[in-house]
Amino acid sequence: VEKVFVSTEKVVYLYEEGDTFVFQNPSTFDSINVPAALIEGNKKFLLEGVEAQLQLDENGHVLTFVPPRKVTCTVESLGGGGGKIAELDIGVQVQVPPFVQPGDRIVVDTEELKYLGRATDDD
Repeated sequence: VEKVFVSTEKVVYLYEEGDTFVFQNPSTFDSINVPAALIEGNKKFLLEGVEAQLQLDENGHVLTFVPPRKVTCTVESLGGGGGKIAELDIGVQVQVPPFVQPGDRIVVDTEELKYLGRATDDD
């Protein structure tokens, strides 16, 4: 059995080009092209400038994509029901506290699709 060395790199999302998503390593400024198939259902979390992680083999081939753990979104509208449901600018719905209003910027956990808090200037 041959060992494969895998490295994890922090990257910044730049743009989508056809069936490829382009990221940049902020340390080296190298561009890294990632096939859309590796992004799967995480496209909605890829906002320009958001940080994510890529796992690469020793030849620099992308093995896996790890989406950002949280993203900052804008509340577009609110719905009722058992709790207050916010429709976000990325097309996702999350339950939010009563004080959240349309136009508010909030931070969302991308794994559990949960409200984490109001966004600050640092988010």
